[in-house]
Amino acid sequence: SSSSYFTTSVLCHEGFHSLGAPDLYHYSDSLNFNPVGPWDLMGSNGYIPQQTNAYMKYKYGNWIDEIPEITHYGTYTLFPLNSATSEKTCYKIASENPDEFYLLEYRRNVENFDQSVPGSGVVIYRINTLFNGNAGFNNVDILDEVYIYRHYGTSTNDGLINQAYFRANIIRDEFNINTDPYPFLSDGTIGSLAIDSFTVAGDSIQFRYTTLEIQNIQELPDYQEIKVYPNPFIQYVEILIPDNLTNVGSVDIYDISGKLLRSQNIS
Repeated sequence: SSSSYFTTSVLCHEGFHSLGAPDLYHYSDSLNFNPVGPWDLMGSNGYIPQQTNAYMKYKYGNWIDEIPEITHYGTYTLFPLNSATSEKTCYKIASENPDEFYLLEYRRNVENFDQSVPGSGVVIYRINTLFNGNAGFNNVDILDEVYIYRHYGTSTNDGLINQAYFRANIIRDEFNINTDPYPFLSDGTIGSLAIDSFTVAGDSIQFRYTTLEIQNIQELPDYQEIKVYPNPFIQYVEILIPDNLTNVGSVDIYDISGKLLRSQNIS
């Protein structure tokens, strides 16, 4: 009997159900957690329908063929999620848990299908591939498939879902174990993900995928432009030598006891 049920947004939401997409809100939750809130069509209904996230488009809509994975440290560009281009609208990054990964996308509230979202910037998700949707969440053995990191959000506090976007010139301009929010996984484990150097929210936005070791790097005293990270390292190390240092002909790597592990000639 309520006209609020009969809106374009509700029609879009129910239409996505008909394609197999689950709800992203909790049917029953004594903690009052709001996993995605106004950022997703399957979490709430904006006056102007907001789009669903890239993972939902990929898994349930088959509208995205592949979510590109970031595996190397560096600076990356994101275009708004509903851009005409199919490239660089989302990225995923592996977590310490093989069943979970991070998803990054750029939402801009001046775009046609994002005018209802709370702000413009990079939204960072935690995706748990063991579950389908968020409806049955009980915080014990049924957890969220899709969760958005937000200001003050922790494993025990819902936080402020409207403050879930990252960009330059606001308090949320980096994301790591020391920031608010921080990269905690479904079981409370704190991940090692570190994102910084967000640019302003324009036609595109950039960010740097890194580690805390790189963020806090100490430059070498003899060749101050050479960067070595991560340090210490287990599986691999990256050594960046600027082109102007033409007199560097080789690199020797030693372990903590002084044993030579590898000698590499470079050009």
